[in-house]
Amino acid sequence: MIHSARRAEGLREYLVGLRDWTVVDLMRQWHGEMRLPLLMIWGEDDPTFPVETARPMAAQFPDCRGFVTIPRTKLLPHEEQPDAVARPLLEFLAA
Repeated sequence: MIHSARRAEGLREYLVGLRDWTVVDLMRQWHGEMRLPLLMIWGEDDPTFPVETARPMAAQFPDCRGFVTIPRTKLLPHEEQPDAVARPLLEFLAA
C-alpha cells in the first residue's frame, strides 16, 4: 500500500465505510454461528486490529484450527507478504 495510491485509497474507503458499528457489535455472535474450519492469519504489526486483541477472538469460532501471525505485516498480510501467508494457508487447506 505504501507504493500504490490506489490500494491506500481503497483501504481508507474501507475503514471510513465502517460507520454502522452495529455490524461490528454483532460479529461475536456471527463468529459463534460459523460452522466451518477456520485459520486466522494476522499481521503482527497491525495497528488497526492489534494482534493482542485479535488472538482472543479466535475462541469465538467453534472450529478455529489456529492463529498465525505474519511478521512485518499490518492490516493486509496477504497483500504485504503473500508468500508468508501462502505457507500456512496451503498447510491448512491440505489438512
